[in-house]
Amino acid sequence: MIVLSNAAVISNAVNDSAMPSSGFEADFFNNPDTTPMIVHSLMCYRQSGESQEFARRAIESLVKKLKEKREDLDSLITAITTNGTQPSKCVTIQRTLDGRMQVTAIWR
Repeated sequence: MIVLSNAAVISNAVNDSAMPSSGFEADFFNNPDTTPMIVHSLMCYRQSGESQEFARRAIESLVKKLKEKREDLDSLITAITTNGTQPSKCVTIQRTLDGRMQVTAIWR
């Protein structure tokens, strides 16, 4: 495989982990070390005027919420890394326990 960017590696790892065949794929999302790797990769696509720290925390929050939903995380990564040129499924994010909806426009 030729690696073009970190995002390609992340996307391939997410796709491979949808059908676990070995310990690595099965533990990909449960490993706490993968979150920073995914966040760093998605930070390369940041387009808003928000501070870098705010964007990093927002992306980290999204990734943590979607870690249990591998297909949704893959769809989010696909939508961001292809800038919407490749079709992907809708990604739903649950509200917080107190009912507030937290939204930010990190990618436009």
